[in-house]
Amino acid sequence: MGLGASELLLVLLVVLLLFGGKRLPDTARQLGRGISELRRSYIEIKREVTGPAKFNDAGKTPIKDKNASTASQSLGDSSESPPIAKHSQ
Repeated sequence: MGLGASELLLVLLVVLLLFGGKRLPDTARQLGRGISELRRSYIEIKREVTGPAKFNDAGKTPIKDKNASTASQSLGDSSESPPIAKHSQ
């Protein structure tokens, strides 16, 4: 469900009528800055939630954790641990 050529042309015509030809470049520039700031904020929040070590320097691509599989192997399989006794009261 994307925008076709006719829908895109209609949207551009409405934007041109609303903002006018003189204000359109400034409005587009401000919109671009706003989107850029939103993207930076999203990346920063994502870093805070997942931890800074999970992303490379650019902050866009997650780094695969090579130690994740070895950490689960070093803890052992959960089927090897003894069962927990239930206490009746």
